[in-house]
Amino acid sequence: MIKLSNEWHFKLFSKGKAGIIDCKNQSCQINIDYEMSGSSEYDILIAPLDINYWHKPPNIKISSETQLELLSELRNWLSLQKIKSNIDLPNMIEFEKIKCAFGQCKNNRIKGYAYCLRHYNLSLLKNNNKLGL
Repeated sequence: MIKLSNEWHFKLFSKGKAGIIDCKNQSCQINIDYEMSGSSEYDILIAPLDINYWHKPPNIKISSETQLELLSELRNWLSLQKIKSNIDLPNMIEFEKIKCAFGQCKNNRIKGYAYCLRHYNLSLLKNNNKLGL
């Protein structure tokens, strides 16, 4: 069963074929843009996520670990809302005995993908080159 932490709160606002997801964590807030998908595979398209700076308070950098936490919580919240997005994890996560294709990463990669789970998640973030991808 998917459970959200009590720290994160999300609200979706639609404007035609696009909209925003309002994300709040304690006293911080960020809006994430999305657009409706033209594919039956997804309901909305979000990636790459531009979650580098909080909107409130303005211009405060979001740490890479908080970005990954936000990604996970947003993914869980969307799943609870029955909204399919391009940040969803693969249905069956299995790992191969082949190392992740990223640099010196020693983690096993996700079956059918080049990256381990951490680098898969980092690949969904905009400007992820500063986060180790």
